[in-house]
Amino acid sequence: MRIAHLSAEVSPFAKTGGLGDVVGALPIAQADLGHEVSVWMPYYRTAREWMAKRNTHVEVAAEPITVDVGFQTHHVGLLKTYLPDSKVPVYMVANDRFFDRANIYDGFFGEDDGVVRYSVFVRAVMAFMRRMWQAPDILHAHDWHTALAPMALRWDQPNAWEFNKTASVLTIHNLAYQGMYGPGAYMNLGLPDAVRGGVTWGGAVNLIKGGIQAADLITGVSPTFAREILGPQGGFGLDPLLRSRGNRVVGILNGIDTKVWNPRVDKKIPHNYDRGTLGGKLENRRSLLALAGLDRDDRGMVIGMVTRLTEQKGVDLLFPAVGEILAQGI
Repeated sequence: MRIAHLSAEVSPFAKTGGLGDVVGALPIAQADLGHEVSVWMPYYRTAREWMAKRNTHVEVAAEPITVDVGFQTHHVGLLKTYLPDSKVPVYMVANDRFFDRANIYDGFFGEDDGVVRYSVFVRAVMAFMRRMWQAPDILHAHDWHTALAPMALRWDQPNAWEFNKTASVLTIHNLAYQGMYGPGAYMNLGLPDAVRGGVTWGGAVNLIKGGIQAADLITGVSPTFAREILGPQGGFGLDPLLRSRGNRVVGILNGIDTKVWNPRVDKKIPHNYDRGTLGGKLENRRSLLALAGLDRDDRGMVIGMVTRLTEQKGVDLLFPAVGEILAQGI
């Protein structure tokens, strides 16, 4: 099966969180199962710098094209490299105006000119796929940045016949980020006016809402998460729409890349270990305590929280309890 992943983040080239980790690992796992997999992402400055530091080979994948978004024409190129230690190609859409920036996102919720940036990205990807005869069997869009892809497959007029046999999957990694813009942003999507209602929500353009409406399948990053987004507490206002999709909403538990997260070969821990040499785990614990300025021989429980400092992650619940936790010797 031919599978194409579209994502704003792909580890190790560009990453701010779990989205990048998933799209950096899942395609390799699918390729190992025998599928023909490709990854499509923007050619960010961070990606260029990462590859330059490591002398990573990158090549021109296709002749540049122009993409019309809104009332403007944009010139875009396409480069090609591979996910590290794999044969999975990564195609990077290049446009300096939109992607050659110091940061991946300029706004906290990506609300800079994201509707234009990622519309150019998605439209360019689909145009390159048509030109290169790479229409996939499954077009897998990740989060709001690429939610236009399922919308384009379902609602474009006229439809591109190259995608007649392409089904779409939209994975929601974080429903708090929905790609919301003013109603005037709709013109940037290139969709018929007749489907405007499928993209607007509460008077605003809502890209994740449009993707939920249009995708053949919506997946969450775990069965629990998929249940949570069907209710008002975890649905961030879109739970009625998600419930209306019925069994088209499923949860698939995120796994880990055991080639990377393997303490036997991990180069970022001071002492490697495995099930037969667990002494290294104790030495890592001692090193961590020393790094944190604590007594390396303290036998108290060590708790780590790897997260962004946002209320959504529950950090606000931790602060009132810190005093009691420390008093217990943790």
